Amino acid sequence: RLQLGNIGFEIIKNDGSLVSPSDIKNIDQQLNMWTGEIKSHFTVEEIAVDVSTFCNQEEDEISVQVKSDLIKEERLKIYIRFPYPTGEWTDVGTNYKFPGKHSTVASDITINGASITHELDSTKYLVDLSYSKALLIQKEEHYFLLQPLKEDTIFEINCLFRPERNSFSISSYNETKNNKAFTWKDFWTKGAAVDFSGSIDPRAFELERRIILSQYLIKIQETGQNP
Repeated sequence: RLQLGNIGFEIIKNDGSLVSPSDIKNIDQQLNMWTGEIKSHFTVEEIAVDVSTFCNQEEDEISVQVKSDLIKEERLKIYIRFPYPTGEWTDVGTNYKFPGKHSTVASDITINGASITHELDSTKYLVDLSYSKALLIQKEEHYFLLQPLKEDTIFEINCLFRPERNSFSISSYNETKNNKAFTWKDFWTKGAAVDFSGSIDPRAFELERRIILSQYLIKIQETGQNP
């Protein structure tokens, strides 16, 4: 199992320390299967963070929009980490103990984008980034931080994984959002599902919910060339 990369938040508290899981409050996350959007909400020291996440249906790309006053206070950063494989079967596949066994190099760095090349053994791939105005900082080996400039309370980042450089341009957040809206509507309106609305069995609603959820999971995980 190979983790291509881990993306998340590095948030700083008022006292300068990093937040821990116990500092995250008022957590709420909702998946809209009609549009494919994941909406996440939480607070840190009573400051709200709202996140909208989409996955491109044609490329290995995610697009994220973050809204929070923490951005303007320079207390919210985006991290991108590249682990080494663990060699196990059922774990999460992240191994940060052997930084010398692989290489990660950032290039083409601008205030709105960058490209990162990760190479380990015979595997090599690129991660192209486009984002609102930010500084890309290498915190340590295989560990990068995006520091949004404190000009706004909204930050967008688009992350595209691909095996080699090509002529395809990376999508914006709105482009990925619109791509998702069209492809998911097409999927749900042209497919079929079992309707249990006429059943008197109390288990019918839950069974129908699981069938619809299974269709969603098949769409996002098993419809490529290599499921």
